[in-house]
Amino acid sequence: MWRRYGKGNFRLTVGSEDWVFLSDADDVGGHYTMTMTLSHTLYCLAKYPEVQERVYEEQLSVFNNDISKKPTQQDLSEMKYLEAVIKESLRVIPTITKIGRQLKNDVVLKDGRIVPAGSSVIIFIEAMSVDPKVFSQPEDYNPDRFLNNLPQFAFVPFSAGPRNCIGFRYAWVAMKTTLSNILRNYEILPGEPGTEPQFKYRIVTESANGVKLRLKKRKH
Repeated sequence: MWRRYGKGNFRLTVGSEDWVFLSDADDVGGHYTMTMTLSHTLYCLAKYPEVQERVYEEQLSVFNNDISKKPTQQDLSEMKYLEAVIKESLRVIPTITKIGRQLKNDVVLKDGRIVPAGSSVIIFIEAMSVDPKVFSQPEDYNPDRFLNNLPQFAFVPFSAGPRNCIGFRYAWVAMKTTLSNILRNYEILPGEPGTEPQFKYRIVTESANGVKLRLKKRKH
């Protein structure tokens, strides 16, 4: 249970209520960030129709042209290109742009410098995502880059290590399932002229005017 002590401070005492807290945190934080990621991915698919067509072809292959079938865990695991598309969308439009931590212990860097305990360390994901040393031609939208192996920790949209996002596995299942259901039934088209998203990169990337898209029912 989280108990308040002092202004704005909480202390964790271990108990079954902890799982309720974690569940609530996942509901609030997870659903919001997943919604943003889905919106950004659909926007990218509308912007790059050749990528969308390739995702659709993968869907037909995975489901053997049975678009009414509900995806199984095995089906989701076979959606390699769809997963690459989500990752590339997270790279070019990072949902979470920064991750902050406070060091409990001194950290010695490779060059010998010491970052003392108590320091606040911020990882700028939006900068990492366009590093040309890691991502060749980072200005290009190219999901194929994620079909190859990347250096460890080069791509950390859910953070990494023991304190990474507690719900990242659920997020992948939910996002792939949602996009699969949409793309098997609808073609995603850009919004009307003048509705281009105006992205604001804060801690969470949001569009000041929303993400407006059009759907066209697929004919099967």
